[in-house]
Amino acid sequence: PPIQLFGVEGRYACALYSAASKLKQLDVVEKDLIKFQGILKTDLRLQEFIRNPILKRSLKVTAVKEIAAKVPLSVPSTNLLALLAENGRLKAVNTIINSFKTIMAAHRGEVVCEVTTAKHS
Repeated sequence: PPIQLFGVEGRYACALYSAASKLKQLDVVEKDLIKFQGILKTDLRLQEFIRNPILKRSLKVTAVKEIAAKVPLSVPSTNLLALLAENGRLKAVNTIINSFKTIMAAHRGEVVCEVTTAKHS
């Protein structure tokens, strides 16, 4: 990856970047994740499902694969969601997507900056 991110989110995002890069699907995966993030923002049932600690991981894996097939999402994106469900990390999906978007911005050479201006009164 063009930028090193740390923590659990960074590790998953970097692994996804590497996998998608090898398959030459970086742009596809980024669009997938943005699409999934949009669905997640508006679908309250999906949010509750992801946050529910009582549901078995195997149930979450199956459900996530079904959702990915309906959307549809690419194989690397589907694999990420399934892995997160399997490892009990699905609730971190939003942060992981944001981390992936940060890596992609660095990949494109984008720099995030904050501009402060003075205003005459």
